Amino acid sequence: MMGGIQVKIYPFEDRTALQGLWVRLQQHSQSPFLQWPWINQWLKHCAYRVYVVEAVMVGQPEQRVGIGLISEHDNTLGVQRTGNKRRDQIWPEHNDFLMVEDNRTQIRQQMLTAVLEAFPAHYRLLWGAANAELQPSVTEGYVKRVVWQAPSYVTDFSKWQSDNLESALSKSARSQIRRSHKKYAELGEIMLTRAESGEQITRYFDAMATLHKQRWGEDSGFHNQVFRRFHYDLLQQDANKGAAKRFTALYRITAGEHDLGYLYVLLAGEGMAFYLSAFDYTLANSQRKPGLLAHAMLIQRAYDHGLSHYDFLAGEARYKHTFTNHVEPMAIIEYRRNTPKVRTYALLRQLKSYLGM
Repeated sequence: MMGGIQVKIYPFEDRTALQGLWVRLQQHSQSPFLQWPWINQWLKHCAYRVYVVEAVMVGQPEQRVGIGLISEHDNTLGVQRTGNKRRDQIWPEHNDFLMVEDNRTQIRQQMLTAVLEAFPAHYRLLWGAANAELQPSVTEGYVKRVVWQAPSYVTDFSKWQSDNLESALSKSARSQIRRSHKKYAELGEIMLTRAESGEQITRYFDAMATLHKQRWGEDSGFHNQVFRRFHYDLLQQDANKGAAKRFTALYRITAGEHDLGYLYVLLAGEGMAFYLSAFDYTLANSQRKPGLLAHAMLIQRAYDHGLSHYDFLAGEARYKHTFTNHVEPMAIIEYRRNTPKVRTYALLRQLKSYLGM
């Protein structure tokens, strides 16, 4: 890429125009959280006041090299985030601006700097969750703080030694999966079925929500109507679509007449990202492990369909260690201008941490 970059920031007003710009650039990203189906629902259900951030080549305003969205609310800016717990419970990861493949570090840095300069000095900007590669560095005059972090887990199929999952697992894991399959098979044939029609999506979604609330209580996102409406509409966008046009998939695993649980995944590029699951544990025991069996079946299906990886996303969980062969840190970052007030807050946080408060 030659020449300089100019960044424009303007209020979001025209969804159709934005979609045209977004779709032209989204081919450069493998992140499901940067694909238009996700962004479209975020704009409908989660965002506050939204601004479009465009990076164009100087003297060539039609040659766009980057685009992003900023939500503004209560002294907080967010890249596909808002700072509001309920609205951010949809939890985007692998989050970034959309950019062409050349000079991303430079484009990202200039876009971020332009946003911080365009708003009042006391505003904070939330970025992420993202791995280190997608996090802008700090330049003079700005400060960066990690506000959340967790490991992210991926099953990379290129590291497999054969064409089946079992070859990539430990002896103990293989034994547990085989035993679970055998014990559940006593109840009937084990099936992994994808919801296709709008009616089937509704039925699976409601059953998944019920099981999830039973398992997680008030911590379940399904108690949050923003979360619930976002995902219901996202899934319904794919009703009756052919495989090549699908962005989501909602699976039910059954053993005969018994529902064992549900898996909800996102599809983008060559990968499958596991977003959420809910299982019925009334039939589970030390030998029947519905989550372990369901993930094993879906990972193998992803491989058989020619995908490159199965992304468990961020968050610690024992079962993720069973399947994954790549781990990296994921974080949400806060950026601010380096003002005296910000430096005072930083010192107070350090003092609070030192005193164990």
